[in-house]
Amino acid sequence: MSYVSLKDQREAALTVTELQLMPEGAASLGTVTASRCHRNTMQAPPTVADVLADLKVAAYAKGADGITGVKVTEGTGLLLNCWTILGGEAIAVRVLK
Repeated sequence: MSYVSLKDQREAALTVTELQLMPEGAASLGTVTASRCHRNTMQAPPTVADVLADLKVAAYAKGADGITGVKVTEGTGLLLNCWTILGGEAIAVRVLK
C-alpha cells in the first residue's frame, strides 16, 4: 500500500512510461528508489508491479515522464522487522520534445 494519494498514483501511472533504453536527447533526472516490506505473513507479499508503481510515483515527483534501467531485487528484511524486502531502482528521465 502506497501512502501517496490515489490521484497522484493515477497521474504517475498515466504519465511515466518504463523505457527499455534511454531515448536520444532525453534528460536524466537522477536515480529513484522504492521498496516494499513483507511484514505480515497473512497478507500477500509485495510484487514487482507494486515496486514499479512506486518507482513511477517517485519519478513523477521529479518531473519525469519515463524510467529506464529498472532493477528489482528481493532480500531479507529480518533486521527491519520484515520477512522480505522487495526493492527497486531506476533512472528517471524527461523526454525532450
